[in-house]
Amino acid sequence: MTETGILRVSLSAGFAYGVLNWIFHSVSGGHMNPAVTVATMFNCRISSARALFYVGAQIVGAIAGAAMARAMDPGSFRAIQGGTNRLNVGWRAGFMGEIMGTLLVVFAFLVAYDRRRRYESDHVNVLAPLMVGLAVTAAHLFLVPFTWCSINPARSLGVAIIANRWTKHWIWWVGPLVAAVAGPLIYESFFKHFYSTAPTAEQLKARQVPYDQEQSYAQQQQLPQYGQQQQQYGQRQQAGIVDEEQRGMGMSSFK
Repeated sequence: MTETGILRVSLSAGFAYGVLNWIFHSVSGGHMNPAVTVATMFNCRISSARALFYVGAQIVGAIAGAAMARAMDPGSFRAIQGGTNRLNVGWRAGFMGEIMGTLLVVFAFLVAYDRRRRYESDHVNVLAPLMVGLAVTAAHLFLVPFTWCSINPARSLGVAIIANRWTKHWIWWVGPLVAAVAGPLIYESFFKHFYSTAPTAEQLKARQVPYDQEQSYAQQQQLPQYGQQQQQYGQRQQAGIVDEEQRGMGMSSFK
């Protein structure tokens, strides 16, 4: 694959993952990767039962996506064997590369959606999908020349089933899953000390009270202004200086 091709694949994968993560995060967490799902399970963010359902859905989606790609352009699909992963280096180097690339994505996801950071930096949740997408892009730029970049066992399984190509397939599962297990352990050992604990319900309520008072004060300030506008409209109507357009709109012109 040429350097231009590597860049196109990497940017496409990263932007697609970031956008899908932004769309589905409030629905299911926006994992779309068994390695990320296993990592969040070991980080105690989802239950094992939910993780099992997520992984099943990801595998079904990967198979369906590969089947659609083959149906759209069978010739190109056969030419590149469906984009199945392959080793352009030794299996040990490919295995370690998959661990490192998946660790990058797992770390980015865990940091981006750590609820402890959310209370210290208001912008964290807004930038989270972008950061995760950039991590996927970086992993692809690094791994595509060597392994065609798996970092997602479901994707590798989907194209392997449709293309019927299973060479060294175990690497595309074991490598990312090793990172999925090791990532949360390393993250909690080194990163949690930099963030304060999430606020309690009482602390959240205390933060909400000043905001509610501020909103109430703003509304109180607007009411006299609205009453003054209404009085002015009545005076103009009695004096007969309200034009037809204003009469038809009523008080809407003062709102």
